[in-house]
Amino acid sequence: MDNIEIKTGANLSRLLQSTVNIPQAFTELVKNSIQNFSTFTKINLLENSAVILDDGQGFDHEKDENGMSAFEKYFVFGNSYDLTGGEGIRLGQMGIGGKLANDKLSHEKDIYWTIETKNVHGKCFLVEYKPSGSQFLNEYSPSLTELSIDDCSIETDTGTKITIVSLKQNIQNDGWPKGAIQGELCTFFGFLLPQLEKEGKTFNIHLDGKSLDFSYKLPGS
Repeated sequence: MDNIEIKTGANLSRLLQSTVNIPQAFTELVKNSIQNFSTFTKINLLENSAVILDDGQGFDHEKDENGMSAFEKYFVFGNSYDLTGGEGIRLGQMGIGGKLANDKLSHEKDIYWTIETKNVHGKCFLVEYKPSGSQFLNEYSPSLTELSIDDCSIETDTGTKITIVSLKQNIQNDGWPKGAIQGELCTFFGFLLPQLEKEGKTFNIHLDGKSLDFSYKLPGS
């Protein structure tokens, strides 16, 4: 008797995208930044691309006790991994959320995004993700290139920059729903960030160069 090999098609990401909208995709990316000990996330909504930058711990290239690096864990579709060693805020583990958010913002027929990261070891890397829609995900390997410090664009000691290189077609045609994105971020993080401040922790979200205000007061307070 022969066994049948199960493969995951690259179009799986398009099917999963129906579970999130554009504003929620940015919430997922900011959640990842917070979980990786960032003090800020800067979101720049450009005409044909998007850039999400933070000063978190970056992606560790060294393998852990399970023989996997942070890059390998990130690209396990369907599983989530805690990349913080059990520390930090629990907002759901990094896994399909970040990849799905990147895919959601990318062009429907030309998914293309990159991750540039500087980690705690002082190493810089660039990941390029550009699968063909007809490929099987287990047959596609994103490229991983080590960069010199001089060629790394991240100016903080550590950090990660996600660039959506090929932007979703309807955003290119109609522009960004900036009001909805800001509203989603303020709603989701409106309670969390003031709580962090009370604990002496700092975190800021910048949208197109403007720091979002989370100093809300509930009615009657």
